[in-house]
Amino acid sequence: MSAPPADWRAALRPATVLDAASAGPWTAYGISTRTAPGPARTDALALAPYGPGLLLALASGTAADDACAAVYRHALRTAPALREALRTRDAEGYRRLGEETARACATVLADEAVRAGTPPAGYSLRLLHVPVDDPGAPCGLLVFGAGASAAPGGGTAVLRPGGDWYETPATTARLLEGPHPGGALLLTTGRLPAGPGARARLAAAWSPGPPPAGPVALLGQPLASPGDVSAVVLWRR
Repeated sequence: MSAPPADWRAALRPATVLDAASAGPWTAYGISTRTAPGPARTDALALAPYGPGLLLALASGTAADDACAAVYRHALRTAPALREALRTRDAEGYRRLGEETARACATVLADEAVRAGTPPAGYSLRLLHVPVDDPGAPCGLLVFGAGASAAPGGGTAVLRPGGDWYETPATTARLLEGPHPGGALLLTTGRLPAGPGARARLAAAWSPGPPPAGPVALLGQPLASPGDVSAVVLWRR
């Protein structure tokens, strides 16, 4: 019997990860795909219940899996404080919790980048928390990159019924609530489709609501990337 290849661990890691989560009126589907060789994913996602709502995370870097695991651990530990911040409308406390979560995850990515000798700008983190049935609660997207206020690569877009597409560098899920409610919020570490035809088709397909096929519907969508890529689509029912 021949010895296993040196990179046998790479074969044990799934090429595609699909995930889904829902809380109150929110539904999120996520996909993370691999195209780059190697024993570790350089792109990962986490969809986690967090207090009265959902926490969505997209991580890029040589420790992306570990960073997303840190999202889950931090969400479990700080959920009571988050509930209290939302109950008392403590916007400062809410912001502080979000930044603590981001730092906990970004530290994992940054430490691994230093250990592996990769460029410090080679990691990024996107975090979004959406509260459940609380229109007065704060809600926002935190975007972090190494040494920068905005993460390198990736993007955020609001997909509206009728095929409309609104690209924004950093937005919030409040855009799904009005003045023209409905649609979907797309977060990705890959490149957003550039062609108007591809954008219109994606918006028309996703904006009506979560596809009946579940997160499998995210397979084959035009989110190009030369390496690993992750994407999350969020809907409000």
